[in-house]
Amino acid sequence: LGDTLLGLEDLRVVDLSANLIEGTIPLEIGSLISLLDLDLSFNGLTGTIPPQIGALRHCHSINLASNYLSSTIPPSIGGLGNLEVLSLWANSLTGDLESIDFLLMERLSMLYLDQNEFEGELVALPISVMDLRIASNQFFGHLDSLFHLENLVNLDIDQNNFSGTIR
Repeated sequence: LGDTLLGLEDLRVVDLSANLIEGTIPLEIGSLISLLDLDLSFNGLTGTIPPQIGALRHCHSINLASNYLSSTIPPSIGGLGNLEVLSLWANSLTGDLESIDFLLMERLSMLYLDQNEFEGELVALPISVMDLRIASNQFFGHLDSLFHLENLVNLDIDQNNFSGTIR
């Protein structure tokens, strides 16, 4: 997959979802500087999300859901200010989210991190988030941390370790 991406800097959409693609996400993904939508979901991808994904500055949607990706989300993803959808659900991603500055992602409206192995307290998210799905992880903290999301329409936080009262 890596060599085939070289020289395709003008690509706007890459949708390779629901195929039988295996291996890792190539480092060359960062060379797709005009990319608006990346969908590699429902494949057999393994390994980590390369930090080069942070070079996709124009990208509106990244969908890497339902693969076998592991390790942490690279901090470089926090620099994607045009990103509206980040879908990483159903992988084996780990760690906390403290190294990612989600507040820089001012257009982020859909964040899907459910069915992974994330832990720690939920970090500050931009008020633009409308759909937050973080179920089936090991997040903890007080529910109050979610109340500033005034545009929130869908919230799925089941099977975590949140505490507090519902008001």
